[in-house]
Amino acid sequence: MEGWINSYIENAENKNDDEIYYELVNKFNFLMGSYMESVFVESFGYLLANLPEEVFKSLLEKKNLYIRPGLSDGGYVLSLKVNNDIKKGERLQILTVSESDLFGEASELIGILAHELAHVFAGHIGSSREIEREADEIASSWGFNAEIKDSRGI
Repeated sequence: MEGWINSYIENAENKNDDEIYYELVNKFNFLMGSYMESVFVESFGYLLANLPEEVFKSLLEKKNLYIRPGLSDGGYVLSLKVNNDIKKGERLQILTVSESDLFGEASELIGILAHELAHVFAGHIGSSREIEREADEIASSWGFNAEIKDSRGI
């Protein structure tokens, strides 16, 4: 485990990976609540624990980010303008991963999650080949190149 995790998890050195993953994931607005939660937490927790610290800190500061299961294959980020509950100019972002992806290989799910977090990190709105390529490049620069390739079937 990266040394920076001790700044975010109390007594991290005395906890196993699963305990750390749950604590990291619970720092975000996590809307899973199903029997697949443990599969998601293991993959998302692994991803969070292995991000560069500055990336983790930046994502943690995004108070309007929610993570939930979805119906379509793959992942996506919805970026929505909403009512006055959110400061003017901010967007509600919902990172969605299909439930079917939770039954696949862990490396594919981690690749999808890393790609979608890269969209959030970069502030992408919308989609294009260039934006998708950039998200893959960002996630790869964080150390998830193999997982990105697995998620793309390369």
